[in-house]
Amino acid sequence: MVTTFKTWIGTQSARGDAVGRLAHVINADIGAPEGLWKANWLDHLALRKAGPGATAAFEQAWEEYSLAFLDKYR
Repeated sequence: MVTTFKTWIGTQSARGDAVGRLAHVINADIGAPEGLWKANWLDHLALRKAGPGATAAFEQAWEEYSLAFLDKYR
């Protein structure tokens, strides 16, 4: 079974960095996507009018998530 980004980011909220702060926001966002596609997340961030800091945190988080989970399925 593939771990979704939302599941993974939910485990990152104890971090003391931008990814941890993003995790808190996503955990509280009932409209956050469930899927595996980066484009869906970027669309969601745009819809929520995420600023450059949140977008940069997302890009960092997605890279970590992708390396840990998605690359093994390619």
